Amino acid sequence: MKYPTVTINGISVRVDNEGRYNLNDLHTAAVANGEATESQKPSKFIRSAQVRRFIEALTKGQKVLWNKINPLGLTMAVIIRGYGVLSY
Repeated sequence: MKYPTVTINGISVRVDNEGRYNLNDLHTAAVANGEATESQKPSKFIRSAQVRRFIEALTKGQKVLWNKINPLGLTMAVIIRGYGVLSY
């Protein structure tokens, strides 16, 4: 499936039809620019208790803030929108 993208630090970041950003792509852009490390991968970010509380608070007024998706069983991605992207 082809998603629209935005470019951050020269890296294409996929955005789905609901305006959610691919955190794996955001992380790649941040690492490429020296603003993040491999230890700050999205999978670790999402597991953080502080981030979970933040997501729960934001989700109360929205249908979906973040999702783990596995399109066609080929790859795992974490997508997030709105204030969740800013938090990351």
